[in-house]
Amino acid sequence: TYVNISQNEYGEKIKKSSLITLGVVLFLLLIKTFAYFATGSVIILSLLADSFFDLIITLTTFILVRISLRKNTYEYRFGYGKAEALSAFIEGVLILLISIFILYVAYQNFHDPEKTIVNSKIALVVVIISIFTTFLLVKFQTRIIKETASLSVESEKLHYLSDLLTNIGAFIGIMLVIFADFSVADPLIAALISVYMIYTTIAIFQRSVAVLIDR
Repeated sequence: TYVNISQNEYGEKIKKSSLITLGVVLFLLLIKTFAYFATGSVIILSLLADSFFDLIITLTTFILVRISLRKNTYEYRFGYGKAEALSAFIEGVLILLISIFILYVAYQNFHDPEKTIVNSKIALVVVIISIFTTFLLVKFQTRIIKETASLSVESEKLHYLSDLLTNIGAFIGIMLVIFADFSVADPLIAALISVYMIYTTIAIFQRSVAVLIDR
């Protein structure tokens, strides 16, 4: 998608997006760490691992997008534009790793499901906060994409949309474990979410590789 925007304006919007995303990720990482130590829940642990990878993805995007905005030099006559596509490709790899991890946790938890969750109200509150915060972040990224058509922000949005579904699945799983004593709900929902996340990486790989090889 083509948008009429100067490189300076583009750079400012992308940097703003990266900083806001980084702040949200650090906040979610903090509350999920607290929730895991308070509850010992495997569901929360999987969300915490996801947030840890989110931090890596956001930092990678922030660094590589800043590199991509550098002007061309004698050594790099065509500039650093492909760094953003490289960022999107790395994000795709990390999303794939996250998905495999969640699938592994789901498999383990299916054979040894949580019977009860200690301090379950804390787990529920943290998941609800995560859902609300991630929803606002996705809305913000959607606006940035419309204004810039950024490939890296689009791949980030796909990832955080997957996070939103993951958090909703975790909420349903926790509710079923607590109120319906249906302990296998958590691994089943987590497995479905991980399969969806793997599917989302296909588009990211296709678009980023196309840019990297000048397709």
